[in-house]
Amino acid sequence: MLRAQDLFHGTAEPETAPLPERDPLREPDVLLDAQLLDTRVETLVSRAGLLLELRTTMEFTKGDAALLVAHGVREFTWTAASRPVPPSAWTVASSVPGASDGLFTLDLVFLPEARLRLTAERAEFYVADVPRLAPRVPDYETDDPAAIRNNLPAWTSPFSLRGACALP
Repeated sequence: MLRAQDLFHGTAEPETAPLPERDPLREPDVLLDAQLLDTRVETLVSRAGLLLELRTTMEFTKGDAALLVAHGVREFTWTAASRPVPPSAWTVASSVPGASDGLFTLDLVFLPEARLRLTAERAEFYVADVPRLAPRVPDYETDDPAAIRNNLPAWTSPFSLRGACALP
């Protein structure tokens, strides 16, 4: 079965996936209320990935997880305030994509206070269902760490593709 890390490493062929409900590579604020769960940067091949929780969004009714993969990364900047304890989600408060001089840019602002800026030669966005997830996101305040981890998308989670888009 397909996994997020397969899409990140380019070992999957997602061309048959339909377009997602919305396109965060071209439309501003499509990722509002999504939660950033993890990032990967593979400097050897200039690739970056953002693993996102979609069960918290109003923009996506099909799919509970997303992966944004950027190729030919020129910039990946993460700036954040001190992280509250216990763990909490980084919730998207603003997402602004752009394209200029053949480069894709994405500026994300999060709550609690954080920013991510990404510039790359091209990008792909995948929406997926993760079969084992509960209908609701975990409660970061009351659930134990294992319960939280088991109810979130992960790089090794099985992914059933619901949509995909790319730029350019």
